[in-house]
Amino acid sequence: MVLLRGLPPGSALGRAMGGDVSWSDEVAAIQHGTWQIISYIAAAAGAKRNQLPKAPKPPEPGWQAKARAQQQKQDAKAARWLARHPELTASQ
Repeated sequence: MVLLRGLPPGSALGRAMGGDVSWSDEVAAIQHGTWQIISYIAAAAGAKRNQLPKAPKPPEPGWQAKARAQQQKQDAKAARWLARHPELTASQ
């Protein structure tokens, strides 16, 4: 456990867990700097405050489980659609 707690932000474990430890300092700085540039350009082009993009955030804890569940739901939906259209699955 001591070794796991000593891992730096942005490590593979941190990215898998999500939350604040998923981004290293470099990644956070790049994300924030890019967001600022985009916001400045949009503001100079006349965008109002509510039209500016939201600040980037690291993925929430448990994001992989949610993404996996969403993918399974999408796969099931595609399988049901293909079952309703058997002419598309027949070999030609």
